[in-house]
Amino acid sequence: MQNKFVEMERENAVMKEKLTVSKAALEQSGNNEKAEIILEQLQDIWQSLGVVPSDREVARLQIESCLEDTCARKLKEAKSLKTSTLVEIASLQNTAAAMYSALGLTRSEKIENKEFNLLDQLGKLKKEEKTIRPTFISAVERRAKIAKHAKSLMDDMSLSNDQLPANLTMMVQQNEGQV
Repeated sequence: MQNKFVEMERENAVMKEKLTVSKAALEQSGNNEKAEIILEQLQDIWQSLGVVPSDREVARLQIESCLEDTCARKLKEAKSLKTSTLVEIASLQNTAAAMYSALGLTRSEKIENKEFNLLDQLGKLKKEEKTIRPTFISAVERRAKIAKHAKSLMDDMSLSNDQLPANLTMMVQQNEGQV
């Protein structure tokens, strides 16, 4: 039911966008009194200023291509948003995977599902990362504390790294930034 509603909303948006383009194109064909009044005011100001015809031609071409420029600008913005969203999704997927791996956990669900659009995937990944981050931070802090205590005990007992189990040696060295 929810998917049907979302699909109907998407179809509605597509139709509204097509209608907007058609309406703008129709208005550009001379059926827009407001635009004509504004143009007359602009022409009066240009006349009183003495704007040269070449500058007026540049403005005319800008006005003429306004609809296409707006659509092109919106397309560029959408492509940029899609690219940045994909980059952020990849980054969050890598971050979440690294956190789960470091904690020795497996992810309960993959969010790369095609039934979710990119913004929904991004939202779900942000929520997942926000959920797992406190556990990860706590584990990192506990690990650092254990490594610090192990190093302190090593120093008190005059032990060297090669006298400790490999995993404890690795933890102490990583905590000291040696690895």
